[in-house]
Amino acid sequence: MSLESTHAGQVIEQLEYVEEAAASFRIMPTNPTMLKVAEVAKVVHTIDFPQKEFRRMGSEDAYKYLNTREDYQSTIDFGVNALTFLAYGINARAGAGTNDRSLAMAYSIEIDGVENFIQMLGSRIEAMRLHLDSESDELQCSADIVSAQITDPSTSDFIGLGSHHTPGTTAPITGADPTTPFTWNAVEQDILDFNLTVTRNISNKRPIGDPLIKFQRPTMRKIAGDFTVEWNTDASVSLEDDLRAQTLRTFVYNLNDTIALTITNAKLFNISGRDPDANATESIAMKLGFNANSATIA
Repeated sequence: MSLESTHAGQVIEQLEYVEEAAASFRIMPTNPTMLKVAEVAKVVHTIDFPQKEFRRMGSEDAYKYLNTREDYQSTIDFGVNALTFLAYGINARAGAGTNDRSLAMAYSIEIDGVENFIQMLGSRIEAMRLHLDSESDELQCSADIVSAQITDPSTSDFIGLGSHHTPGTTAPITGADPTTPFTWNAVEQDILDFNLTVTRNISNKRPIGDPLIKFQRPTMRKIAGDFTVEWNTDASVSLEDDLRAQTLRTFVYNLNDTIALTITNAKLFNISGRDPDANATESIAMKLGFNANSATIA
């Protein structure tokens, strides 16, 4: 038997999504209008059927391996040129357009010359990460996704009378896009890098007799990150004062001139990297870690 190998270049329909109906968790809507996730560079699936080893007397070998559930997780790496998908990972729960709604996600790939569709049903973002530094050029984003089910590849298209998303032509956001990238307490700061992680702590529950997640709910949102600035009086005095006084601040990171990430009630909790070194070939910078009560992208 001679079969073809498969490569990411054979993806046909890029990763897309639609909100599931509130009463139809882990079900692809009929005739859906699919939306583009982002400029996805990588998808990593983990499909796990946890097994419990059961032994009985009379043998050195296991008697049975028991399975009672199925776990489906994915991580995607992507470039951003719109805010819609980011809002599911970052913004507070508030109905449609946020993590209040589960997503039916899908993509297709050519396998042995035939288009196959893979669906990620009952999906929510467990964690969203943003990273930008002066060396990486583009805004680097990743999301951890928990799904109730990831289907086998199927040659049957789920779209019905609906529509797949239309691929865009807009370039991903880079560090050169915003006119004023970063303000802390309404004062512009020259930052060298920025990291944000928003964790949603999704509660996933299965009733007895169902191996798949049936009840799924975001619980506690955790917002944390850090940023780096040059060590000088312009930046370090006001920021270090806020650290020592444990002052709550609002800061804004403008992804470009139309999309802004606003962090409110941010509190600095440490300074690192401010270490004079006679052998260093770079100027001294300091990294500041923060926690926050709220984050909104709009």
